[in-house]
Amino acid sequence: VVNFDGEMYQVKDARLLPRPVQRPRVPVWVAAMLPAKPGQRRAARWDGIMPHVMPANLDETQDISSLDMRPLFSPSPEQIREVIEFTSALRDTDDPFEVVVSGVSYGLDKDAVRSKLQSYQEAGTTWWLEWPECGKPGTLAQVREQIQAGPPGA
Repeated sequence: VVNFDGEMYQVKDARLLPRPVQRPRVPVWVAAMLPAKPGQRRAARWDGIMPHVMPANLDETQDISSLDMRPLFSPSPEQIREVIEFTSALRDTDDPFEVVVSGVSYGLDKDAVRSKLQSYQEAGTTWWLEWPECGKPGTLAQVREQIQAGPPGA
């Protein structure tokens, strides 16, 4: 049963059913913007981290809808190693800790994708999350094709 009394929302005696099969709860992955440390500290207390990098040349007022998102926001394998080192030092449990990297692999050279994913895996990444470029022509068809082809590194 959930109760919440906030400024904008109030919830009284809400039941969340069906109950998740995971115990003690659904895993929580925390997003963190690198190189800042607060998100990494929060993630260390939970089940995983999904680090992102804000490109230095990206103006915060810039319309990003026309940009090629493939090279943006994904940390490098070296940054992943640094995140793992930092968060591991803060964790007080031996429970599994997931490291999730997101990006775009469809439409790219398969050997280059395989090499990139291998680098991430060697750095300690445990999940790759394909991040479709929503709203771009042909995106849905490309994503369907990628799903049918199986994992990018397979």
